[in-house]
Amino acid sequence: MVIGKYIRTIRYLQFKQIFYLLIRKTGLLNFTLKIDQSKISIRSTKRRWETWIPRKSFFSAPQTFHFLNQSAAIDFNNGWYSTQNKLWRYNLHYFDYLLTLNSVVAQTLLDNWIENNPVNKHIAWDPYPLSLRIVNWIKWALQGNTLTLLQLQSLITQTIYLSKNIEYHLQANHLFENAKALVFAGLFFDSEFGDKFFKKGKSILEEEINKQILDDGAHYELSPMYHAIILEGLLDILQLVVIYQKSFPADWYGKIQQMFIWLKKMTHPDGGPAFFNDTTNEVAPTLLELKNYAEFLGINLEQNDIFCDEKLTESGYVRFIRGKAHLFIDVANVKADYQPGHTHADSLSFEFSYDKERIFVNSGISTYWDNSLRAWQRSTKAHNALVLHDQNSSEVWSNFRLGRRARIIDPKIELKELGRFSASAGHDGYNIKGIRALVFRKFTFEAGLLQIEDKIVGKYNNEIKIYFHLHPAIKIISALNNVFTFQIENGQIVCFFPKEAKLDVIKSYYYPAFNYSEPNKTIVLSFTKSSENNSFIANTLIKWEES
Repeated sequence: MVIGKYIRTIRYLQFKQIFYLLIRKTGLLNFTLKIDQSKISIRSTKRRWETWIPRKSFFSAPQTFHFLNQSAAIDFNNGWYSTQNKLWRYNLHYFDYLLTLNSVVAQTLLDNWIENNPVNKHIAWDPYPLSLRIVNWIKWALQGNTLTLLQLQSLITQTIYLSKNIEYHLQANHLFENAKALVFAGLFFDSEFGDKFFKKGKSILEEEINKQILDDGAHYELSPMYHAIILEGLLDILQLVVIYQKSFPADWYGKIQQMFIWLKKMTHPDGGPAFFNDTTNEVAPTLLELKNYAEFLGINLEQNDIFCDEKLTESGYVRFIRGKAHLFIDVANVKADYQPGHTHADSLSFEFSYDKERIFVNSGISTYWDNSLRAWQRSTKAHNALVLHDQNSSEVWSNFRLGRRARIIDPKIELKELGRFSASAGHDGYNIKGIRALVFRKFTFEAGLLQIEDKIVGKYNNEIKIYFHLHPAIKIISALNNVFTFQIENGQIVCFFPKEAKLDVIKSYYYPAFNYSEPNKTIVLSFTKSSENNSFIANTLIKWEES
């Protein structure tokens, strides 16, 4: 059983990933290095770095930092030690807060970090925080601050170390951040070091941007949160090349335009992202923040106001808008098959907003390191989806692993009549030992009405459940004969659940940020019907009055 899970996971890895993973395990990429100070020089610039997107991390004297809704003191003299989890400590070494500090405090922190974090010690030298730190140190310098010779020597040492420890074993957003850091250092340093860094970073970026950005603009990990992070990264690179009067690849402008269109498609009317896969608030910049940044850089986003939400695109997400109602549907396959660490078992799930209120929500994420909570947040039952036999539709395991994965069947959108659309698809996530069933879901959407038809074809048992997660702000004001009425700001929403279903309203939690939760209610529909050959169908009607 365990061996099979490993096989189902490893079979999707690229040879390159396995090779570099083995190399990393041997420690062959580690090194010690002394820099010839006479070879350290930086390029001159006429423009300064403009910081446009605020950070939600900060340092407060004497030794307390705040990240991810948690504050903690660290031991500066012990490798910047903290008892916090790995993601919090990663944020500590990102140095995002550097850009908010005055010069005296910043210089003190830089020197302290250099003294207490020698090469290849602690997670400070993991390639991902190393990449973000290199970029932030350079941004700080480009704001008009001066890096001392000691700090420049450390920065170039960090970059050489990164260049020899590129995360080819992880790929995806990690590899993008590695390449971005090399490009930053390559333009910042004016020497043979700079030329080598830039050449390597640019080569990786050119390959990865074409690979990671799909034709409809989606980042291939299909997380609106990481999509926004990558989009900010591209805007940062654009600002960097403008500062150094270098050229920006012409086709990347088109990529940026398409990425804005996709992110707009995946943004609720409240301005925040839809919670599909690893997505939550307060980590990535919002659509509005990115839009302001892009416009500052001179990018024309006029066409961003024109997009069609009535068609399936390469990423596999659909958004319908009728009046003030917004429906987001996941009919996506795993696109980054060899790096699905941020993937959830959320096939055919949906989210629904009316005006600026979220009504039905996927549960979000609040941790990467609490194993049991992380497992639940990635599970099918944490999403607005159908669950068979208490199994996940895709085999999420460990904190970032995915074995068997559901594949989408027959996705399509149909125009029934003017103003009335339907989207339908199935998945084979339950075509597994002991079940052997296919699940289908059809959404019919028009002004004032949403119908959801759930269907099972094949062999299944009597453990069928359908989950509807309510946003914490939504209150149930009546529930009678499987008819539920919810109060919203400007009216009511009425749900007619299948009469044959047993309904339970359970206490649950919504996770709109890391290390943060809000109590909410989840409506669970349970069915006792089983079949060897016959299909199962359940219809849910959701109605509202347009104001």
